[in-house]
Amino acid sequence: MNPRVWAFFALAVVAGAQYPAVQHAYLEVEASADGRQRATLSLSPAIDTRMKEAFARAAGCLPGDLQPERYGSRVRVRCAASRPDRLRVHTELRFDTLAPLLAFAGIRVVDVSLVAPRMDDVNIEPPMPASGLYHHASYSLDELPEKIAVDAGFGPRHLRNLAAGIAGLLLLPFILAVLRARNIPQLYALVQATFLAGWTGWTWILARTQAWTLCDLASGIRFAGPLLLVATPLAAVWVGSQLAAIQYARIAPEGSDEAAYRRSKFWIGALIVFLFSTIVGLFSAIESSQLGWTWAGIAATVLCVVQLYRSSRGGSYALPEGPLRARIFALAAQAGVRLRGVTILLGSERRPPAAFATRWGVILLTESLVRNLSRREVDAVVCHEFSHMNPTRSAGMAGIYVAVVATVMGAQFAPGMIQALPLAIVGSVLLFKAWRRSEERKADRDSVRWSRDPEALISGLTRGSRAAGMPLEWGPPVSWMIGHPSTAERFRLIAQAGNLPGSRIAELMEQATAEAADRYEVGDSVSQEAMFPTILKQRLKTRLALLALGGPAIFGFAATWILRKAGLGTWPVIAIAVPAASAAFYACYEWMVGGVRENVRRRWLAR
Repeated sequence: MNPRVWAFFALAVVAGAQYPAVQHAYLEVEASADGRQRATLSLSPAIDTRMKEAFARAAGCLPGDLQPERYGSRVRVRCAASRPDRLRVHTELRFDTLAPLLAFAGIRVVDVSLVAPRMDDVNIEPPMPASGLYHHASYSLDELPEKIAVDAGFGPRHLRNLAAGIAGLLLLPFILAVLRARNIPQLYALVQATFLAGWTGWTWILARTQAWTLCDLASGIRFAGPLLLVATPLAAVWVGSQLAAIQYARIAPEGSDEAAYRRSKFWIGALIVFLFSTIVGLFSAIESSQLGWTWAGIAATVLCVVQLYRSSRGGSYALPEGPLRARIFALAAQAGVRLRGVTILLGSERRPPAAFATRWGVILLTESLVRNLSRREVDAVVCHEFSHMNPTRSAGMAGIYVAVVATVMGAQFAPGMIQALPLAIVGSVLLFKAWRRSEERKADRDSVRWSRDPEALISGLTRGSRAAGMPLEWGPPVSWMIGHPSTAERFRLIAQAGNLPGSRIAELMEQATAEAADRYEVGDSVSQEAMFPTILKQRLKTRLALLALGGPAIFGFAATWILRKAGLGTWPVIAIAVPAASAAFYACYEWMVGGVRENVRRRWLAR
């Protein structure tokens, strides 16, 4: 071998003998928001029983608080922290009895990592370099402090601010009893603005007072925080829906269903409350309750979706073969839209003429639209809906939602973002409304281009607006909260796109007062009771309610248990279990609904 290599090897051996490896011990201490503390000690040699018991006492715990551990070189202990008062926790780790045992084991350096609780007032002695909630320091054994102490909590100011926020949120819906709307757009804008004010204000209160942790700590009950902080906005939504329905009954067209309006407003508000609370809970709840709260929030969200679906939609049937179906598919081919089907919406309450485009390639038409609008008007309205089936529309909506969620997540890790969070919510909502208005303008232009009949679109919109009790004009600030431009503005844009003179708009509106002569014939619809008997409907409702209540929890806890057994941490479990449980829930839903759908289809074909 080369003499130089031998010389280098000999030098390395001598250096290793002169400078032996320094033995480290790794100490992790965590004070959690629920008033408990956890400590973990890891070192190279195996830890004997004497050191384990000494470590438990050094952390202020008892030997019986030691946690099972598969590795002999690591010991964990968990117990309740001391509570100087109801709003504070105190944790300390003493080294007077532990240091001699560490020295006997050959330890020379102790690396200390400390996770402080997410509280407003946190004091650590001795001070340690920090990065957010995480603190770290290294001590040689002879420089080890006598103890490391953490004192954290809240002041009375936080309780006063939270109480004021709760009172303000519960009183806010009574604005709907003070301010009187003169028409449907004003009522819609008033309800939207009230909800937005409550949402942003409540978000600011949650962030500023750290309300989740504050409630858990003050009550000593793990789920007191989420229960209180969800019940409060839910109560405000209920009060708001009742007061909004009272105004709706006063200004809505004759025959409108006040109860259906009240139910839809409540379930939409409840859906947002549960969904937003679930997202916030992922970053505010303590780790031991994150998974439980996540699945409970998902179950409540799904229940709201099911209830909203049941309260807002009546019966429906697929449009059979005929002139209307053939014409709609011909227009879809002309527009380059992939259309899967056309559905006629029925309902026990009076439905104004309306059309909707779904994400799965189906056009929904209310029965009153087909029966009250002329053929040309139906064609123009359907072409308008084709524009909404563009994939870029869904991408734009998803982008806005992702921005809101990202802001909520960022606020949990960057405290400076908390001040901007309410502004981000308001900005996102207003941006979404503005984007919706631009999409409606684009859809009107596309309808003129595909149907080549701007006059029919104007007269059709006139009939629909009058049937729904909508005025033709509304301006700021009402227009800021509505996702559609005013009807008069749409008329002007349609006339401009179709090269119509402005005077023609008034003539078309006058013509729309008369009954449409040339209408599509879809035939008399088959009785809903014949197609979808009450007993079958009730059976499906019961099954869906049980699935909505128990499905997310059952599938979620099953997936969580399996992944926990595989040794995964909290965040990997959430990242894998949520999509897996959602897929299982959706498969079960399709299995239930698919069987009923096939049953109804057979009844329809038989008749």
